Amino acid sequence: MAPYYIFMDIDGTLVDDNQQASPATINTIDLLHQQGHRLFIATGRMLASASLIANQISPYLEIVASNGAVVKTSSGVEKKLLGAAALHDIYQVGQATNLSAFLFTTQRVFYTKNLPSYFTQDTQNRVTGTGQQRFVHIDSAEALVKHRKSIVNGILISDNAPKELKHARAALTSLGTLSTSSSAPNNIELMPYQTDKATAIRRICEENQHSLDRTMAFGDGLNDLAMLQAVNVGVAMGNAATTVKNAVPYLTHDNSHDGVATFLNHYFGGQQ
Repeated sequence: MAPYYIFMDIDGTLVDDNQQASPATINTIDLLHQQGHRLFIATGRMLASASLIANQISPYLEIVASNGAVVKTSSGVEKKLLGAAALHDIYQVGQATNLSAFLFTTQRVFYTKNLPSYFTQDTQNRVTGTGQQRFVHIDSAEALVKHRKSIVNGILISDNAPKELKHARAALTSLGTLSTSSSAPNNIELMPYQTDKATAIRRICEENQHSLDRTMAFGDGLNDLAMLQAVNVGVAMGNAATTVKNAVPYLTHDNSHDGVATFLNHYFGGQQ
């Protein structure tokens, strides 16, 4: 069988709610690698955090991190940067709407306001991928722009300000200096202009002369939707947002019941 490129979101998809991949998932990924398929994590997480998950599952997993801004393959690491104009706009919009902004390198987090109370140690580990805190406070647009050569993506977060999030999304979209998405109702994900998981997948396939006809992806959030629609076989998790389920042709079990492994075993078990 001609190999597939298979892209899997992490949270709500590849791992359960305890951040663990099941033995069935790990075994299936190993088997598909042995059969010649190429498997990728495709996540909004920063590279350090994505690498931790990948290393726990399989040494063969390659990585699309930061919602497509960072790609790590056997050829090395490629990065796209948000850039000075986008960083300036993010800071100004965040201040105007009183929203917390978090900007990521591959290993560090810059933040513009106080850390929310829910940023417990576990949450910090999930974001940074390390037991050490790597958060750096930023108090001006100028200070943020100084890090333009390392910041690849970001996020605006608020648990109780839907109107402000709506205004911020409209403002940032209208400026045309970056791309936006959302993985949950309480955030706006911020990527380099015309960059997301889908553009990273197309770039990987183009660079390797691999047909999109032999691609598959799994996801649950709105930030996965473009990816799921870009591949030939887009699979929504059972726990996916309704919008995502309605927009793609395939559905599997939820992330706590081996949804990824179940679909992969069924699909490739029936291929000749």
